Amino acid sequence: MEENIYIAGKPAIFSSIIGEVVKSNKYAETYISAQHSHTGSASNMNVSSDVFTNHEIFIKESGDGREIPLKLYKDNVLVREGNKVSLIYIDVNKYEYLLCLYNSDTGYKNIICNMRELSVNFLPSVLKPFSHLSIKSWLIISVIILVIAGFIFSGSTQLVFPSLFTAGILIISMPIAAVIAQVKINQIISEIKNKLDSYLSKIKIS
Repeated sequence: MEENIYIAGKPAIFSSIIGEVVKSNKYAETYISAQHSHTGSASNMNVSSDVFTNHEIFIKESGDGREIPLKLYKDNVLVREGNKVSLIYIDVNKYEYLLCLYNSDTGYKNIICNMRELSVNFLPSVLKPFSHLSIKSWLIISVIILVIAGFIFSGSTQLVFPSLFTAGILIISMPIAAVIAQVKINQIISEIKNKLDSYLSKIKIS
């Protein structure tokens, strides 16, 4: 079932695959990394490890019986063999994201993709550069620009004030743009979730 939708005024397509879980298996993988550090003539090795949970799910699609393998790097997807589930995809600019896994038997909805990454697709182009760094990072960048501008034009009294004024405008505008981008991202995420709930209700009825 496909549905054309609009998010923040930009087009996207919802689609779904409905089937039954025939296998669900979770297992952990441990990644070990080592780093050398030198203090004088002494050499030290720092070893750290990270544990990641992998979840392999095989879903037998209703109708043609095709099996769909999924490998998720999440440990909070609650399914077991025999559960009826729906995979919800969202197509944005011809790129498809696995948005959600909905368990019809439990009524539990798992968001799979990175919602922030998805929402950036719907931002106005002018705000996209400000979506990847934090407000604090943009403040630091703005201050660096001010310092560089002051250093470059410090020998010219005719240029120093215009350059500092321009840098000052950047200091104000860049963090403000970052704030606007973050607010817009939160609004887009909320809109996507609302459209998803509406789409899921139609799947349940059908």
